[in-house]
Amino acid sequence: VLARLKLGGQIQVGLQLSMPLKHHQDFTLDGEGQWQDGSFSAPVWKVALDHMAGPLHFDRDGFTAGPMNARFHGQPARLKLAIGGATEVPGTELSAALEGNFSFDQLTQGYQELDWLHPLTRGSSPFKINFDIRHAADGSARQSLHLASGLENTALLLPAPLDKPVGTHLPLSVDLALPVQGGQVDLSLGHVLQGRLHLPADDRSELAGSLHLGAEAAGPLPPRGLRINGHAALLDATGWAQFVAAGQGGHGPGLDGVDVSSSEASLFGARFK
Repeated sequence: VLARLKLGGQIQVGLQLSMPLKHHQDFTLDGEGQWQDGSFSAPVWKVALDHMAGPLHFDRDGFTAGPMNARFHGQPARLKLAIGGATEVPGTELSAALEGNFSFDQLTQGYQELDWLHPLTRGSSPFKINFDIRHAADGSARQSLHLASGLENTALLLPAPLDKPVGTHLPLSVDLALPVQGGQVDLSLGHVLQGRLHLPADDRSELAGSLHLGAEAAGPLPPRGLRINGHAALLDATGWAQFVAAGQGGHGPGLDGVDVSSSEASLFGARFK
């Protein structure tokens, strides 16, 4: 899997190597240096960072870099990278942690399967992004991506109860199995929404998702479209009807079914309890 990664840049290092004449497998290695104008990319996952600069360390067990300055989708970021035994997590081959201020458009850039999200958000917020490559019990390598943000400077342009103005805190947590095509997404939006999505594997397949309004876990996935249930304090019925109509018109996911209750509902601007 590491063969899919590309590292570049200028590296200045100093090292100490001690190798016994007998039992040379018991050698010791310790090195450190500086990475300048570095780059890290994984084209198969459409991930690329550049302008990397910072300290690095390596020994016979693994390699670490950071904290480093970097740029991701043109935005300044901070990066930590660990490979091999330096991850300090058994079975983990690579671990990367990135922090920066990003918009949803930047985070989903290059992923056609997520284009329908672009008109649903505005603004950018601090994000923490973790990427890991782990060995599964069957010996295969599993790649995963975790995103977390308080969305303080991001607006959600969705009907209630998923509307959110800029300047408010709403914790977002997303776990994504890579590759994105055909991958599964588990998401949590505070106590407002819990969801599970199966992304399209190709142009001929459709998104399937289960969304639960509230703090309870989402239910099983439908064959296709969105299945929505749960309870909301306020439900914008008109807004959601328009959202679903747009999705069925090819601008987003369709609808499998809805079973939602609310304490108050908005219909054509009027509120009903």
